Amino acid sequence: MKSIDKTNVGHVSLHSREQATREIALANFEFNDDIDLLRSVTAKLPRNDGEDQETVSGRDSVTIYTAVTIDALSEIAKRLYVAFNSTNYKRRYPWLGKIKEERDGQTIEALDSVLMSRIVKEEFEKVWLAIPELVVWEEIRGFALGIEPKSRRSRASPVPRSGH
Repeated sequence: MKSIDKTNVGHVSLHSREQATREIALANFEFNDDIDLLRSVTAKLPRNDGEDQETVSGRDSVTIYTAVTIDALSEIAKRLYVAFNSTNYKRRYPWLGKIKEERDGQTIEALDSVLMSRIVKEEFEKVWLAIPELVVWEEIRGFALGIEPKSRRSRASPVPRSGH
């Protein structure tokens, strides 16, 4: 691997990117599978005979950096589909997915409802809010919590310094 993006969900949420000067194993990055969420990776794939070494990067989707001809796209698509459905990574990284970001809309809506109820009741002892992504603090003036219609979930949004 060349780099990882991670979020530490310990006492203070920390977002970070670690990048190595050469390819290294994931174990060589400072990653604690009890409190870190793996957000994205960039890695070099094993080299196939007669082919350039490919670099892949991604989180939910993947970007491949490779030399390719139009005739090879079908084969690459097949390889990606097989890799997508594979669970081989579980042998090498059995902890992957031990903690993960919640993405189910109904679960998120239920959690948002509990959170809003606790805020209204001023029950803050087990409430912890953190920015979900890296931000450039120099560009942020503050945050605003907006209540949106039920069809869209509530969220805190950064307020840009320029005011727009």
